[in-house]
Amino acid sequence: MTGTVDPAGAGESSPAARHCDHCGRAVRETLHSRTSYVVDCFLLHTGATEAAIVRRPDSDEIMLAYQRLVHPAVVITCVDCYADPRCRRRHQSWTYPAD
Repeated sequence: MTGTVDPAGAGESSPAARHCDHCGRAVRETLHSRTSYVVDCFLLHTGATEAAIVRRPDSDEIMLAYQRLVHPAVVITCVDCYADPRCRRRHQSWTYPAD
């Protein structure tokens, strides 16, 4: 993932700030109108995770177990590359490890 964006820069509004990580094409933010919208790219928020838990404050009972994102990365994919079934499967294959 050579063009992976740091999450701190993921909100940049400059059109030249984002490029597809697969083909390198410059991508635009989603354009909205009153009745429709045009999507030019998809963002995949991913990275290394670690197991984490939230405990009740009054006891040691576990309220929630989840995967905390410790090294976040944003993968940008243009709509042309996302139309490729191999690229789409790669995006959709991200899952949490079994508990």
